[in-house]
Amino acid sequence: MKHLNKKCGLAILFKLIMNVKILIDLFKTKKDRLEEIISLAKQEIETWKNIIDIFNSRFLCSFYCKFKKSGRYYFKTGSG
Repeated sequence: MKHLNKKCGLAILFKLIMNVKILIDLFKTKKDRLEEIISLAKQEIETWKNIIDIFNSRFLCSFYCKFKKSGRYYFKTGSG
């Protein structure tokens, strides 16, 4: 029984190691694309911050638009 448990444990460990290797290889091949997406997202955030600043400076409303750290935008009542 111990031999069977050891064999099953080694098989599970081998499968886990192979899955980790596949994930590492996938990350290495897609790393440049991931960095490109992150860079574009940062540019998009700056663009939206500028748009929000323009909106708040041009319009006097009972609400103002505010940039949230999570990267989402929302409207809040009150003056900006």
